[in-house]
Amino acid sequence: MLDAHNPDLDSAVRTRLLEEAEGNPLALVELPAALKTDDIAATMHPALLPLTARLERAFSARASELSDSARTALLVAAADDQGLLSEVLAATSIVDGPEHDDAVLAPAIDAGLVKLEMPYLRFHHPLVRSAIYQSASISERGAAHAALAKALTHDPDRRAWHLAAAATGPDEKVALELDEAAARAQRRGATAVAVAALESAARLSDDPTRRGSRLLRAAELAFELGRLDVVLPLFQEAERLELAPLERGRMTWIREMMDPRSLGDVARVRSLIDTADRAREEGDTDLALNLLMHAAAMCWWTDPGKEARDSAERAGSLDSDARLVVILAFSAPLDRGRVVIDHLAHAASDSGRDALSSGLLGGAATMIGAFDIAARFNAESVAGLRAQGRLNTLVRVLFHHAWSSFNLADWTVAIAAAEEVSRLAEETRQPDLAAGAQVVQSMLAAVRGETEVAQGLATEVERTVRSKGFGFMLALVQMARGLTSLSGGLHDEAYGHLIRLFDHADPAYHPFVCGWGMADLAEAAVLSGNREAARALLAEQQPIADQAPSTWLHMAVQYARPLLAEDEDAEPLFKSALGAGMSRWPLYWARLQLAFGMWLRRQRRAGESRVSLRAARDAFDALGALPWGERARQELRAAGEMSRRPSPGALDYLSPQELQVALMAAEGMTNRQIGQQLYLSHRTVSTHLYRIFQKLGITARSQLPNALSTQTVSPL
Repeated sequence: MLDAHNPDLDSAVRTRLLEEAEGNPLALVELPAALKTDDIAATMHPALLPLTARLERAFSARASELSDSARTALLVAAADDQGLLSEVLAATSIVDGPEHDDAVLAPAIDAGLVKLEMPYLRFHHPLVRSAIYQSASISERGAAHAALAKALTHDPDRRAWHLAAAATGPDEKVALELDEAAARAQRRGATAVAVAALESAARLSDDPTRRGSRLLRAAELAFELGRLDVVLPLFQEAERLELAPLERGRMTWIREMMDPRSLGDVARVRSLIDTADRAREEGDTDLALNLLMHAAAMCWWTDPGKEARDSAERAGSLDSDARLVVILAFSAPLDRGRVVIDHLAHAASDSGRDALSSGLLGGAATMIGAFDIAARFNAESVAGLRAQGRLNTLVRVLFHHAWSSFNLADWTVAIAAAEEVSRLAEETRQPDLAAGAQVVQSMLAAVRGETEVAQGLATEVERTVRSKGFGFMLALVQMARGLTSLSGGLHDEAYGHLIRLFDHADPAYHPFVCGWGMADLAEAAVLSGNREAARALLAEQQPIADQAPSTWLHMAVQYARPLLAEDEDAEPLFKSALGAGMSRWPLYWARLQLAFGMWLRRQRRAGESRVSLRAARDAFDALGALPWGERARQELRAAGEMSRRPSPGALDYLSPQELQVALMAAEGMTNRQIGQQLYLSHRTVSTHLYRIFQKLGITARSQLPNALSTQTVSPL
């Protein structure tokens, strides 16, 4: 009924309406009209829904027949946010004079308006509470909130909210209490509550400068939640006020964060750094770090040149803040990468990190190519940010998680994370990260031999980012295209895509990412007759790899050396590479085994070649890397051994979102818990599970772990 009358409701508003209406037909029809009239869809923390006059009359009619004391008790209960009977009675006594016990509520209980569920007083229907509150006068509501504040001296957070609700005009004392409540909420991860508290504090501020500061802090936190519909009104209101110089710097930071096009504007890097310097001089280290972190991100995405990178890394000691690690990783991943790695190793033993710090450390590890280190930090952060509802930050961390997991050949995590990034990036208006998700999906399709899908996704990403100067993303596009061509055996084409990574004049050139493509370039070069050109590039990358701590860059160089070597030098290089930590990178370990087996067979050592070729085949089968698995079988046949094709695994049957739901259900989560994690209704989750059971041929949740075990573990 709700969808039939209001098909375009925001998903969060729709969920709230269904909860409040509890199936009442009149409420389902009337509530959306009240919401649109009062425009509360964009507010962060609406306690009570506004009602139309007809709904108010329908749900409050019986209350008008009660005694004054009973009506007062009902109003206090409606104004209360927890419904503890002892609090309601204490506040009612403050408003009404004499001390009351639960007998004062007997008429309301008899009228079916409320019920006792000790120690709580509950309304029979959520809209009865809204109707009681809305039908009271402003002064009556204020008196109820003031009484509750007086009764809640033991609970400073709730006291602050009730004082704010009782205020009739600006009140800096109450605003300060809300400020403190916001800080406590932020520390415990209740970001939406912190936004609401700061917004309310701003309304009560008697000084325009303090009001602007609170509005901007609220806007900054709302941006973390991905709520641009909340950010923009707060930001625009603050813009009209007289702001201190530091707050103008904060406004610059928020504006930059809201505009993804700024990543492609290298001219703004210097401005950000200058603003950060002024903030540091004024003593606002927090703002300075935020500005420098964004400047460093721009250096990574667009490469504005060494001078800008050197300026962006001017951040100080790494002892106290994860943002400092990010600044170094993004602006100087080679020169300062070892410092970053050392800090990450130290941080890994610290169990007291919050979700945001874990995400920052995971991002730093991802950007220096330490994907194996990034995995733990990213997974830790995703769980925390999801629980806190910090969607904007969650999308960024999920992209890092998807990219790192792909390179670790952890397909289940990569598929699920990329799908979620693709969905949430659109909601939070982060096209750069949506493009990143598509790159990961393109590479996943390439590994599985889904050539058309892989090519289509890469083309779409390039169309999106080409005009924006996102050199990092263009580099990843070429890596995806190169991998797709290698998967299909099109080695000349693969070389053409991958060589662009190393051409300083090409838009896809990236000074740090190019080395990540060295392994694929070497393979394409050998099989396309470009060995000498690739050797020259390997000679350039070798000293960089020796200097840098990037485990991925080390892998790429180790992989390339035996492929590009002369035959008389190749065997010890193959054996060295296969024993040099290559097992951390299952896809490349398997590909190097295949290359070694092919080399041995060309040396007329067929018996020895079969050992490597079998290892490669089994690893490819476990990974679902179908094209390479077929290539290993062909080589084995040529070496005198036949082998069967693998049976399809779970990843062949399930869509990315079905896989995500299945993994969470296999961990023991309920449908409602899964829905809360993925921002889906529990009914949608139930539908997904029905299809999952059919596709996997199972009948119970307890069977999911075994059904999903194929391709969810490393083959090594």
